[in-house]
Amino acid sequence: MSRYVYFVALVMAGVQARGVASALLEISGLIDGPEWEIPITITFVAGTILLGWFGERITARGLGNGFWLLVITPTLVNLPMAAAGSLELARTGSVSDSMLIAACLFLAVATALIVVTAPTGRATTESRVSGADFAIVWPPLLATTIAAFVVPFFALQAGGAAHLILIAALIAAFTWLQSLGTSQQALRPIWIVAVVQILICTGGEWLTSQISLPFNGSWLIVVVTTMMSLLRSKDAAA
Repeated sequence: MSRYVYFVALVMAGVQARGVASALLEISGLIDGPEWEIPITITFVAGTILLGWFGERITARGLGNGFWLLVITPTLVNLPMAAAGSLELARTGSVSDSMLIAACLFLAVATALIVVTAPTGRATTESRVSGADFAIVWPPLLATTIAAFVVPFFALQAGGAAHLILIAALIAAFTWLQSLGTSQQALRPIWIVAVVQILICTGGEWLTSQISLPFNGSWLIVVVTTMMSLLRSKDAAA
């Protein structure tokens, strides 16, 4: 399954790289000629392969899941800038102090709920992409991604009632599909996690429509889950 995932990822990387190369060619004076389109595409795909290899090396060293660590790195790097931007909005009066405090409380409570409802370290380090620890991140991640495409297509209001209901319904649907391959003893925790994820993702999307958060609810779930996996790996190594 991991090999299939990597193959599909490389195909998608090739398609996206070709699109980026075509867009760069449209910029006047940036690239000498169309003969650079293929080298640019190959470079992007090679970079994807290199990152995949780095992720495997990180996992093999027992430093958590390398794939997810690489995925969340840009988000973590941009956190100080995002926090500074939010403080600047509050200073200039673009965002009220009460809304900023509400966002901070939401992030704190959401993080605590993720920690409480997270799996208890059943994943094995040889899992390249997912594993038991990361099974819970897929329903909210897929739900918010699909909803983000649907919102502009149907001219829905981001953070509006229809958008939030769509996210909740998709998380419930993906959780149900995931439960089909889960033992009956684990069904109750799965649905408790789903309820928590719905609250976090819908609350995050609503707050994002009111104030620029560093990341939405689904990415908060990914970041916290990845950091917990990293800490568990360090504890196991110790």
